[in-house]
Amino acid sequence: MVALLSTTNAERVDGGWKFTGHKNFGTMTPVWTRLGLHGMRATRSDDTVLEGAFVPDDHIARVLPAAAAGMDLFVLGLFAWALVGFSNVYYAIGKRMLDLTLDYVPQKTSLGLGGASYGQHPGIQHGLAEMIMRCDAMEPHLDSVAEGYAASVLQAGSWGAADAPGWVSKIVGLKEIVTRDAFQVSNLAVEMVGGLGVARKGESERLLRDSRMGQIHPLNPQLTRELVAKIALGIDLDAQPRWA
Repeated sequence: MVALLSTTNAERVDGGWKFTGHKNFGTMTPVWTRLGLHGMRATRSDDTVLEGAFVPDDHIARVLPAAAAGMDLFVLGLFAWALVGFSNVYYAIGKRMLDLTLDYVPQKTSLGLGGASYGQHPGIQHGLAEMIMRCDAMEPHLDSVAEGYAASVLQAGSWGAADAPGWVSKIVGLKEIVTRDAFQVSNLAVEMVGGLGVARKGESERLLRDSRMGQIHPLNPQLTRELVAKIALGIDLDAQPRWA
């Protein structure tokens, strides 16, 4: 959890703080003139090495405890913005793969089907149905979490009133389910299309690679399941040892 378990050292000094650490995926590195520890990813990300970088007090936005104890509504907002946004991108990849497949399948014919369209094959119909159902499920899931979060958390005004741990579970779970389903849709699309689906000249090959990144894109499946289960069981996320 990048926002909660940073390895960068923050040292209190006269008039401000000194930061020392290695920040990976630094947005706009190496051309920025001011660094925000949380920033939107641009078209390029490089590592940033901080060696006692001084920040005066009037530039320090907030000081929080480390790990889950520091997750308030602001940090939760970062998670919501990032993970709901990621989920929407991967859903769009899956939806595009479905659209491409629906366009292609009726045009592809087979001698084994007497020259009829691939769309007449029951296996192809089964695969397309699976893709459609997964996409149909992803869209309302995204809408439900995004709209529910905006209504109950942003209007609550306090951590306790917002049931923030419950929303952490919903947000990380959304990202896991949508990215997994988007990859399954993309994988099925290649099965339906055949060799063209992995040809470099085709759009599907790139989309398949992009969709696979969903399970690598933070939060990973293992951490997601740990958070969801511990929140449901009422286990302190900062309790040590982490696994008894």
